[in-house]
Amino acid sequence: MKNRKKFNIVYQCKIAYNWIKMSIYWCIANLDIQLSTKPIPNNTPYCYGHTFDEKSGEVIFKQCKYYQKLGGNCNGCGFLGIITDDILFEDQVKMCGVKEDIEQYVSDDYVKYQN
Repeated sequence: MKNRKKFNIVYQCKIAYNWIKMSIYWCIANLDIQLSTKPIPNNTPYCYGHTFDEKSGEVIFKQCKYYQKLGGNCNGCGFLGIITDDILFEDQVKMCGVKEDIEQYVSDDYVKYQN
């Protein structure tokens, strides 16, 4: 029981820290200060990217530093300064659309019908 209380306190502190960080990102977004796009993964519709380590043979996932889990089914994008409870963003679908190569994931037939 003691370990459970300790875990709960650590979890609550982490959530509070993420909320404070998202509040700062929200202020930055409202001041129209543009953040760097370097930490945003390339060519993926998600807030994480992956690389393959040939030495160990493992796939390494790297999450976007702007994506924050805020507890209570809320997530945030620090790049945009948005906090939402939309279920799409629970799966870490990109909110910002930066560095997203959607054509890689859409079939040629679908693109033909859209044109």
